[in-house]
Formats: sequence, C-alpha cells, structure tokens
Amino acid sequence: STLPSQFAGLSVQTPASSPYAVSVGGTRLELRSDGSYLTESAWGDPLERGGGGGGISASEARPAWQQGPGVIRPGLNPAAHRQIPDVAGPSDPFSGFNVCGTMPGASTPTCSGGAGGTSAAAPFWAASMLLVQQYAKSHGAGSLARCFAGPILYDLAAKHQPVPAFHQITLGNNGFYPAAPGWNFATGLGSPDVFNLAQDYTALLQGLSSHTCPF
Repeated sequence: STLPSQFAGLSVQTPASSPYAVSVGGTRLELRSDGSYLTESAWGDPLERGGGGGGISASEARPAWQQGPGVIRPGLNPAAHRQIPDVAGPSDPFSGFNVCGTMPGASTPTCSGGAGGTSAAAPFWAASMLLVQQYAKSHGAGSLARCFAGPILYDLAAKHQPVPAFHQITLGNNGFYPAAPGWNFATGLGSPDVFNLAQDYTALLQGLSSHTCPF
C-alpha cells in the first residue's frame, strides 16, 4: 500500500500466464485420520500476505481451449486475456509435503515437513502428469499420451466423465480471489484425482479417430 500505484496493482507472471503452459494454483489439503482425502480449500495466508497466484494476463490472449463453466468473465476480463491458474495442488506449508533425504554415510533417510508453496504444487502436477502419460501409453494411447495437457484438461472438465478427474475447490480464497464452483481465479479447474484423471485422459485419447493431438 506504500508503493507507487504502478507497482501495487494485481498482476500475473510468466511463464504461468503463457498459453503454452499449464498454470498451477494452490490449495490447503485436509486428510482423514487414515490418510485418505477429505477436502481442500484455496490457499491464502493473510498474516503472511501469501497464497496461490491467479489473475488475468495483461498481454496474452485467452487461448481458444480455455473454455468451460466459470471461465468466461466479461465483467472481470472484457479484453478476453489469458486467465490463470488452470489447475491447483497442495501448497499450504501447514499441510505441505514431507521432504526426505539420506545424508552421505547414513543408512536411513531423515525427513522434514512443511514444504509448500506453488513451487511444490507445480512439480506435484508435473509428477502426476508423468503418471497419467505412462498410464495412457500403457493402455494404448501411444505417442498421443504426450499431447499438450492444457486443452485436454479443460475438455475433460467441461464434459461428464465416467469418474471425476478433479476435486472441485469451492472454499477459501488466495488472498484476493475466492474459490467457487466451476473454474475460478484461485484454483482453476481444481486439484487432480490422479487415478481418475489417468483413466479419463486415456479414454479421451483412445477415442480419437486420428493419430494426431486433438488440439
């Protein structure tokens, strides 16, 4: 609030705002006592002035494939620029990842918790998509498993699927934008149920009549 106005406005960063990247927002993950999934909310920390990113690019046009419930926001985005994030993953350090490593000479790893931020959610998504691609290839999708994921994710979210590929995030906010049903500026399409996503992703590619990427 003490900075000049040109430095205090909302903005988004590259490469997340690129239409050639899948942008990842942040969530806080809640688990049951047995470790199974319970719920998620948008990650925002008002005390630390932190949270997941989201917003509208000042220069990139919204790609044709960025469509679906909640995407079209003429009041917020009259110029139809690129909107992020596309998806979301666990980011709150208080529900973060354990990081384990074995020091030289040690026989067992040591672990520390609390790794978070979208710097954790982005590699979580990268690892998840590698598993999805491996599953798709092993079930006959072949080279199509390596098609650009962004358009496919929106296509899966916009249509009824045999199993739900995304956890819809409707609670919380990222410090500015609230989570809401459908796509939103805090969590995008939501976080993945990775096994479900792999099945839906594979079924879409298997249904193609040609051997070229669909987008």
